[in-house]
Amino acid sequence: MKNTILYSALCLAFLFFSCEDNEILDEELVSDDSEYGLAEARHARSFVRNNDFESPIDFNQPAGRQATWIKQGYQLNSGLFEWSNNIGSGHSGGVRIETVGGVQNDLAITQMLSLNPTKFYRLSAWVKTVNVIGGAGANVCIWDTWTRSSGLWGTQDWQKISVEFVPPASGELAIGCRLGYWAGVSSGTVYFDDVIIEEVPKFVKSSTHIQLILDEEDAAAVKKQTIKNWMANLDRAYEKYYELMGSYPYNGQTITIQSVDVYPGGWAVAGNPILWYKPYIKDELLNTEATGSWSFGILHELAHDFALDNANRSWIWHEEMFANFRMYYVAEGLNPPITQGKTYIGAEIKNFYMTDADDSYAKGIALGIPRGQNGLMYTLIRIKDQTGWQPFIDAIRDLNASSVSPATNIERFNLFLDKLSQYSGTNVRDTYLPGELNTIQQLLGQ
Repeated sequence: MKNTILYSALCLAFLFFSCEDNEILDEELVSDDSEYGLAEARHARSFVRNNDFESPIDFNQPAGRQATWIKQGYQLNSGLFEWSNNIGSGHSGGVRIETVGGVQNDLAITQMLSLNPTKFYRLSAWVKTVNVIGGAGANVCIWDTWTRSSGLWGTQDWQKISVEFVPPASGELAIGCRLGYWAGVSSGTVYFDDVIIEEVPKFVKSSTHIQLILDEEDAAAVKKQTIKNWMANLDRAYEKYYELMGSYPYNGQTITIQSVDVYPGGWAVAGNPILWYKPYIKDELLNTEATGSWSFGILHELAHDFALDNANRSWIWHEEMFANFRMYYVAEGLNPPITQGKTYIGAEIKNFYMTDADDSYAKGIALGIPRGQNGLMYTLIRIKDQTGWQPFIDAIRDLNASSVSPATNIERFNLFLDKLSQYSGTNVRDTYLPGELNTIQQLLGQ
């Protein structure tokens, strides 16, 4: 949906002209207060130039040294951009963005900024809408990313919207006041005023591959060295996942693990960022300090990220199970403590899948009961114990690069066994006891 070439060119043209006057915090404010970024919130002046729109803006002026805000969008010729000194909140300066003729569009005004990549920020603006319909509605965003606020639709008077974010490693980014989004075009009219960026008090710590964003009271529950050691271990796990899968997720970008107050749909939810539900965080950190556990839950979500967006995933019959199988590769290769009910060391976690889990092999498939993806995973570990990991690496990469799309879970399972047999030079079905494959087919047919 987005015109990538136009967007990128405009952003690059404006990249080096964001550090004049008062657009960023001075040196004292961007410096870390400690090794771990535990700092007080600072609600000083905004990072944004002409954030209140009190100075005139010529949207027909090319992006360059004199531009504070520039217009961008999907179909620019079908959009109207206006600055006026009396259309903002309280009849002050403001900006209007409007689609022409009811055409669904993605339109924005953006400004490049340079921020501290070790800090956590909130972008907010006051917004008024008139007949906004469809898509993402009126929102504020970090341009050229999927980070945006919730939308406003219909006709609504002035209200504040916001989104929280961490800058990329370079610190360079563009903020946007927007109508619509990628794959979320909208129509109507929206007014913007008083765009603010403020630093939010969070614990922010980065390692080679991981960025951790927590509430300060949760981070303070354990020693600084505990978190530092854990993140170094997650870096090792990240590289081990790469060794198995052959590619990095998100083009090798740092993966953020971020505390959230609103239930994200699970204990934690994969993606970038990995969303970690706050009520579980402190206890998990305390367990990591007490046992050295690398965290089953976070390793599991990181394994989901290595499912790889650019790979064919239609052959996978149960992604939750395969995330755990990828994690078993890490467990066997790096020998970490992992707590799941009790603390296992390295390959000992095989016992969880064989006997300990509620749906383990011993409590399901071994009894002829079609129950348990954990039990099914144990049968793959059993194959691995005979063939080694290389046939699995070859089979996974082969299927990821293929265009196959089996219709059923039974077909997906059988295709995987065929590939394992091909790359191991043995019939891996011989590892199954009489009746087990029939039980598994019943399980997968449910």
